[in-house]
Amino acid sequence: MAGKKIAFGAKPTTKPASLDEWVGTKPETDAVAPVQPETEKAKMKRLTFDIPEDMHRQLKLLCVQNGVQMADELRSLISQYIDTASKP
Repeated sequence: MAGKKIAFGAKPTTKPASLDEWVGTKPETDAVAPVQPETEKAKMKRLTFDIPEDMHRQLKLLCVQNGVQMADELRSLISQYIDTASKP
């Protein structure tokens, strides 16, 4: 194993002013971006969090039964929560 070399790429020449700027510099690819209708060209941000395995299994099963993508369903649920929580 001593003969293996791992290339990490070049270090950035300048330090970003903020964390948001640094995250925004990640190149986006079509393979990762969800398909959206032409009228909704919203910039996407990735959100990662942990849930229990049984909850994930149940959510995945419900999404398959309803013919929806998990990401679309979660975006819908988060949107409903925001709409409900922001009402006085």
